Amino acid sequence: MDNLPVETTRKIRRKILLGTVGVLALFPFLKFISLSKEKKAISCAPDKPETMKLLTQDGRLVEVEISKTSTTKEQLSNKQLMGWVKR
Repeated sequence: MDNLPVETTRKIRRKILLGTVGVLALFPFLKFISLSKEKKAISCAPDKPETMKLLTQDGRLVEVEISKTSTTKEQLSNKQLMGWVKR
């Protein structure tokens, strides 16, 4: 660069400066791209099985694992429910 005219040297320096600024301007975009990826968390505690609350025949509310219940669903009327609960 020492043997080149002053204007040519300025043009080269300007291109290098603009190129460097352009590359540095890409870093925030790369950061956003890396944040959009879903991070997987490793849990140390065992998974709690999913439970649901059910009413027993004597009127107590208990939690039961969903895997232990049957999948058939029947809707009871209020009369049937009143006759089912024993107090």
